[in-house]
Amino acid sequence: MRHTSTHREGDAPVPPARTVGPYEAITVLGKGSSGLVLLARRPGVERLFALKLLPPDLDAEGLARLRREAEVASRLDHPGIVQVHDVGVHQQQAYLVMDHVPGPTLKEVIARDGPRPAAEAAALVAELADALDVAHRAGIVHRDLKPANVIVDGRDGRAKLTDFGLARDLTRPSDLTQAGAVLGTPYYMSPEQVRGEPVDARADVYALGVILYELLVGARPFEAPTVSELGWKILEARPAPPSARRPGIDPRVEAVCLAALGPREARPATARALADALRAARAQPAAGAHRPPVAAAASSRPRG
Repeated sequence: MRHTSTHREGDAPVPPARTVGPYEAITVLGKGSSGLVLLARRPGVERLFALKLLPPDLDAEGLARLRREAEVASRLDHPGIVQVHDVGVHQQQAYLVMDHVPGPTLKEVIARDGPRPAAEAAALVAELADALDVAHRAGIVHRDLKPANVIVDGRDGRAKLTDFGLARDLTRPSDLTQAGAVLGTPYYMSPEQVRGEPVDARADVYALGVILYELLVGARPFEAPTVSELGWKILEARPAPPSARRPGIDPRVEAVCLAALGPREARPATARALADALRAARAQPAAGAHRPPVAAAASSRPRG
């Protein structure tokens, strides 16, 4: 599972006696191919945590990635980044302990609510860019940005980044992957990632461009039945303007989105530059129009 928490809290309780290291599991927050995310407490600590429990057959590289994720995330102090507090191994199962963020992933919000007004989409992606700017200044490239790795906090409406498991620390050599290895989720990968080239902050800017496109349109810029065909589109095709798929999108926000999806040398060079461009481009809402923001809609609707 590649996110910190999901809906359906309490639907799948775990036995009350189950412990993971010094933590007591309360319930399952979500499950996926990579394991479970549990809501947990630590006796003597007045807070709840999200505990990611990985499969017992995790290999040495997987364990090294988990430790790297914990080390990287613990260095990043920003309200838009989910904090990591602990990492360990319990009965041959590795685990990672993070802030518990109650709320859906952005992937769930898009699937449920569809595209958003341009001003809202721009504001949310600018928030993510603010958080990424902190990571980039620390020499960290996320490399796996996607809506499933963004949580919309139901308490304050902030979008929060999580899952730095594939992050690249540019300040030190990496021994976790071979040169030329392709890492990331294909739909959100930049052309240089598809080619297996070294990446910098502009790869994350590209992924934010894909997320912005998806928020504006309700669909990603490129779809394909196979990974190879998708890779060809990312390398060779130009995305259709969002307004061609959903008329009425503010042209200033659209222009920033397409710039983020452009060739590496033509993209905003930093996440800060992207955030500034989005805030400058945000259109004022039409007179009398009102639609609840993403976070408000996410936290106010029944979740089942």
